[in-house]
Amino acid sequence: MIVKKDIRSLSLRELCSFFETNNYPAFRGNQVYNWLWNKSCFSFDEMTNLSLDLREVLKKDFVINHIKIDEIQKSRRVVLLKTIVFSLGFSVIFISLGIAASFIGNVLISVLFAIISK
Repeated sequence: MIVKKDIRSLSLRELCSFFETNNYPAFRGNQVYNWLWNKSCFSFDEMTNLSLDLREVLKKDFVINHIKIDEIQKSRRVVLLKTIVFSLGFSVIFISLGIAASFIGNVLISVLFAIISK
């Protein structure tokens, strides 16, 4: 079984090198990097400035792993709980206590706890 690599784990230099190695112009690495990190695309099909053939090459070799918000809970006291599941199999629970939040100037200060579980 072929294990596909998470394309988001590649640096810009590594992306450009991948394209050059596969006989594509290096600037394609910049385009893909932009789609991944500036436009937050979830699928190679969203990369509309790449040819269909090139998108198929990417699908063959890579996956795009994203974090997933699994659960959000809110209460009257503005306690916010988010469970975020990462592609590596662990999750993080964020608890923001709105009671402890206050504004100083234009800056919001809040207490945030994180619990990591696998």
